[in-house]
Amino acid sequence: MPNSQHHKIAEKLREEEWFKSTLDAIPEPAYLFELDNDGDIRLVMINQHVQTLTEGAILSEIGSKIEDIFPKTPEVLNAIRHAVDKMKLTRIEGQMKGSGLHGDRWFIWTVTPFSENTILLITSDITESKIASEALEESEREKSIVLDSMIQHVNYYGTDDMSLLWSNKAAADSLGLSIDDMKGKTCHELWHGRAEPCEICPVIKARETGEKQEAEVITPDGRLWHIEGIPVFDETELVGLVEITMEITEKRKSEEVLKKNHENLRTLFDTIDDMVFILSKDGLILEINSAVLSKLGYSRNELITENFLMVHPPEQHQEAEEIMHEMLGETRESCNIPLLTKNGERIPVETQVTIGLWGNETAIFGISRDISIQEEAMRQVREAKMRVELFNDLMVHDLNNINQGVMAGLELLLFDPATPKHFHERIEIALQQIKRSIDLISKVRKFSHVDKEPIRLIPVKVVPVLKSAIESNRHTFPDKKVHLTFYAQDEDIQVMADDFIYDAFYNIIHNAFKHSRSKEIILEIEVLPFNNDYISISIADDGPGISEDIKESLFHRMDEKKRVSSGIGFTLVNRIMERCQGKILIEDRAVDGRSQGTKFIIHIPRVRGG
Repeated sequence: MPNSQHHKIAEKLREEEWFKSTLDAIPEPAYLFELDNDGDIRLVMINQHVQTLTEGAILSEIGSKIEDIFPKTPEVLNAIRHAVDKMKLTRIEGQMKGSGLHGDRWFIWTVTPFSENTILLITSDITESKIASEALEESEREKSIVLDSMIQHVNYYGTDDMSLLWSNKAAADSLGLSIDDMKGKTCHELWHGRAEPCEICPVIKARETGEKQEAEVITPDGRLWHIEGIPVFDETELVGLVEITMEITEKRKSEEVLKKNHENLRTLFDTIDDMVFILSKDGLILEINSAVLSKLGYSRNELITENFLMVHPPEQHQEAEEIMHEMLGETRESCNIPLLTKNGERIPVETQVTIGLWGNETAIFGISRDISIQEEAMRQVREAKMRVELFNDLMVHDLNNINQGVMAGLELLLFDPATPKHFHERIEIALQQIKRSIDLISKVRKFSHVDKEPIRLIPVKVVPVLKSAIESNRHTFPDKKVHLTFYAQDEDIQVMADDFIYDAFYNIIHNAFKHSRSKEIILEIEVLPFNNDYISISIADDGPGISEDIKESLFHRMDEKKRVSSGIGFTLVNRIMERCQGKILIEDRAVDGRSQGTKFIIHIPRVRGG
């Protein structure tokens, strides 16, 4: 095509209202780029979702080069250039780098050549899928809660015969089977109707390589799936295989329809699994897709030209009319009023709208997504949390009963005249530890509710709390002699904290006592102003020190092997600092230029004037 005709395609498309409406009907951010006469690829058009996500800022970028639109994402630039050079549909997955709206989120970028010099970029945010995948590998305890809330199919297989051990609800529903009916069978039997595994099966490749694998597979019913195979290890032993499957049939069909014939909205509508409505400004239904018919149970003739209120609950008709007027005034873009099926059942939906032209008339383009599965998943999550809290309460109750029994027995021994005097000190130490255990159980119970209860920080004199933590550890380790250097510029200095601050100090000091290889311990503590807003508390010991690799992961919540302190450990120390808006650092203790032990440095907000 001659260069003089390059801009004519983009200009023609911008002038065609049907194309803008089509672009806005795509349920994800979409960009139209064009190769100009100088060989630069420039942004010429966007859909409503891009404007919404960027709060209109992207409009100033129209006409800019792709290097200015995606300056920190070379994968996208390469994909766009590859699609232009090869005239071939290109799909990549990557993470948007940097800060801002899309910073550190994961996307699938699909680049579709629209003509020789014009391409369409559709961005699909897959961050939630990435998070779900990581959650699956991180926490078996949360498996059922998290995975059953996903719309992706998630399956867990054994490593020997590849038989299914567990599936989430979405996977079972896709076959119309119960999870128990699926167990023991293979993927190729259930979804592909095959006696042998697929040649490109990513799950088998994950078992062979020990690494995550991906592939696209077509099932016998013609649907296209993106499949990830993830090996699961218990330390170094392969113990299972996870398969995460997401249907991309509708998305792929939409891309092909846009490439072949953008005038055929009927085909586009029918490839979208969500329900699509086009309404006149008077509220009459002008067009619908097949998802509306299948999910609401109406025929096409029963809906076309009827008022849109017939698919909403009667008691919400007035609210629906008010929302429609706001949409026409472009002051509202979404609606959460449920849809009503022909037989009276309610379907909870999230509806996104945009205003465009249908023919020569103003129309409302609405896409309604069925969120029944998400709402059911949230209900299951709430029930699961209630069960966990119940088990926690029962466990705390039983442990406290045991501690009370032990404490009663020790007190009887202490006051029994027949108990030798030289046993009294050790009995008193044991009593102190039992009392601390009871107190610790109570705090752990409170800590389990920390994320749902407001944090209440009060002024706390930090020096007495530090000294109390030192004395408690002296009683815990009576056979160790402490050489203590304690300096506080102000004995009455106060920080904003709560009762947990004692546990933070206790655990750090406890670590010094526990891991010292000598009967004599050097403990150096300083409390100094750090700046106008923070104080600095350093706690140093002459122990064996902490290696660099352990320093990096010492406070990781889920890494149980890195917990080197007793009680609630360094995990809680870090969490307490977060509650107080403080920070904790780890350094080597240096003496005459040599490393001798460990120094913990805590920065915590001080009380103004305190």
